[in-house]
Amino acid sequence: MRTGAAIAVLGAILSGPKPLPAQVRPVSPFTAEASRIQLELSPFVDLGVLGDPHRVQSVTAPGLSLEVEEPLSSAWWTPLASAVLPGSGQLVMRQRRGVPYLAAEAFLILQYFSVRDDAQDFRNEYQRLAQVARSFFTNQFPAGDFEYYERMEQFVESGGYDLDRNGTFQPEVDTLTFNGFTWRLARRTYWEDPDVEPARDSDAYLRAVEFYEERAVRDEFRWSWQNAQLEQDLFRQTIQRSNSAFRRTSQYLGVLIANHALSAIDAFVMLRLSRASGPGEYRIEGQVPWAPFGR
Repeated sequence: MRTGAAIAVLGAILSGPKPLPAQVRPVSPFTAEASRIQLELSPFVDLGVLGDPHRVQSVTAPGLSLEVEEPLSSAWWTPLASAVLPGSGQLVMRQRRGVPYLAAEAFLILQYFSVRDDAQDFRNEYQRLAQVARSFFTNQFPAGDFEYYERMEQFVESGGYDLDRNGTFQPEVDTLTFNGFTWRLARRTYWEDPDVEPARDSDAYLRAVEFYEERAVRDEFRWSWQNAQLEQDLFRQTIQRSNSAFRRTSQYLGVLIANHALSAIDAFVMLRLSRASGPGEYRIEGQVPWAPFGR
């Protein structure tokens, strides 16, 4: 009797101008308090009695509740959506697997901007410290390129650019300074004997001067860490921290790109699988407050 009553209730709710071919099967185990009845309908079944099949999510009746689960979306553009915003394509297909991609994207973006801000702060700090060594020669501090600050890290002094400003061009000769080291390297590269100066109009001499002029530090960037060793040590540490932060920024950017690519590939695979498996099914799940097969 109770089994017949359950089927009668379901038949009354699903009845309409067009009969619904449905299969009713009990899901065990049943309890005395509640039972569960599940129906699976073809996606081509007319669900007009329940409303628009693309909108109806649940139906309730006295003593009975039904929930409708629609087939997964298989829009062709879902992989593109995941490539732009990881996880979005999976969520469009109503797959929870998109949530980790979306969460990873949010975390990586926050970390990227946080580390980038740290790197920029460290860069500003070591540029400020560099002014200590440059203040002996100027009160104007134009920013140099990264190689310039690396040279300040390696050499205590830059040395002069031209030791004889009023006469013939004379490069720095103190090899303990950066400019002196550079002039020494130019002589060893182009002169037959780095300690014997060739004619000043010779090709070897002119090429050595050209080499020096391309690499030597000009007077507006001249520095000296003399009597400022503590500041130079702090300068070196700050440059290292800045370099480390910029490397981590690049790493986070790489992982971000990988997250976009993996999410797009995952969405494409899920799309192909959903199409290969054919049309989906509408699933209706119901709850009745009694056991059709008795207590």
